[in-house]
Parts: sequence; structure tokens; C-alpha cells
Amino acid sequence: MILRSIIIETEALQESYREVLTRVAQILEAGKARARAAVERERLLTYWEAGGEIQRHLAGRDSHFGEQLVKNMSVDLELGERLIYDMINFRNRFRELPSCANLTWSHYRKLIPLPDEGARSYYVQQADVLGWSVRELEASIKADAYGASAWQNTQEPGVLQAPL
Repeated sequence: MILRSIIIETEALQESYREVLTRVAQILEAGKARARAAVERERLLTYWEAGGEIQRHLAGRDSHFGEQLVKNMSVDLELGERLIYDMINFRNRFRELPSCANLTWSHYRKLIPLPDEGARSYYVQQADVLGWSVRELEASIKADAYGASAWQNTQEPGVLQAPL
């Protein structure tokens, strides 16, 4: 009898341990996910603010001055010129800091080159709501989902229309 109770107690302890192990692993994973999201949000804030600071410094100056400034900053800050231009353009294209929780700096780097504000807004909303990866966003942009969406929204239900 004593041996059986030890086995039962050991099995119960093992099950209890597995349960607490699972809960602790879930807590740790959730914490890591929150930390990654916080780091990404801080990156967006940092690049948006830096782009605004550079933009203010460049105001009223010619493009040659801007090119030299970017080259010098690239060397002094040990950043790529492309990143500095992206920070400036990020601030130009997004007048307010975006609040989308699902979009990363990599997403915004795909959106920055889009000249149409409506297209940028459309892709931001779709990527955020649908949880698009950067690759999915890029594929949607290449497929001109914004243009296709605008065309589809002009059709009357049940009526097949030729593309313009």
C-alpha cells in the first residue's frame, strides 16, 4: 500500500508540474511578444521623430545641402543613407505617428514610396486588420490591390463591367 501511494503521489506531482510548466511557458512567451511589440513601437517613434528633426533642419535649403547632410549623418551615425532618407520620407508621408499595432518598420518601408495618400491609407488599414506580413503587403502592393479595390467598389452588384 505504501508503494502505491508514492506512485500516485509522484504521478500527481508530475501532472501538477506539467501544468505549472505550461502556464509559466505561456507567461514567458506573452512577455517576449509584448517586449518585441514595445521595441518595434519605439523604433517607429524614434525614426518618425528623427525624420522630423532632419526635415526641420532641411527646411528652406536646397537639395545639394540635403544630400550632403545625409552623407555626413550616415558616416557620423554609422547608419545607411537609405535608412536616413527613409526616416525623412516616413515623417513626410505620415504626418502623425501611425498607431497600428500590427505594422513594423519593415511594413512602413514598403509603404513610404507610395505617392498616393489614399493608397498608403488603404494598405495600412488592410495590413493592420488582416495581419499581413511584410511579404503579403509587398505582394498586395505589386498586385495593385488598392486600384483593384477601387475598381471593384464602383461595380454594381451582379453586373459584369469591362475594365477601363
